[in-house]
Amino acid sequence: KKRSKRRNRKRYNSSDSSEMEQSDKSDSSDSDDTIWEESVEERRRRRAKDFNVALKAVQPKKYDGSRDPKTIVDWATASDHYFSILDLSRKQQLKIAVSLLEGDAVLWWQRNETRLREQGVNKWKSLRKAVIERFLPKGHRLMLEQQLRELFQKTSARDYTTKFQKLMLQMPDYSK
Repeated sequence: KKRSKRRNRKRYNSSDSSEMEQSDKSDSSDSDDTIWEESVEERRRRRAKDFNVALKAVQPKKYDGSRDPKTIVDWATASDHYFSILDLSRKQQLKIAVSLLEGDAVLWWQRNETRLREQGVNKWKSLRKAVIERFLPKGHRLMLEQQLRELFQKTSARDYTTKFQKLMLQMPDYSK
């Protein structure tokens, strides 16, 4: 009985597949391929739209010109990550970065835009450097360097590494 059931299943499955193949062959035409390509293109557009919506959620907070080192470094780092995700030209990155300025920072940009552009601030990296130089307290870097020099392992290696990394995260990369 088991063998006969298996044979019947095979016959049934093979007859179904051959009928499906024949119907596929008779139904296939250039218009069906076009419909398929359009649906693939529609799916791509939908995914791109979903991706763009997701990017809006990741957009960094605006920088208000605060002189708090953590705020400045967090804004610059979040903006770096945001721009690394986007596939934008340097000019587009600059425009978005300027739109992320508010308060004292945007007033500073508006008053000094012409001079800054003449000095070569024409892309995100140079704006980032200019904002850090303008708003980060002058002694901040020296203070962090001093703290790094004075840092010694007193307890576990994990504690030392954690303290070291916290200090390094507070130090902006001026080379960017």
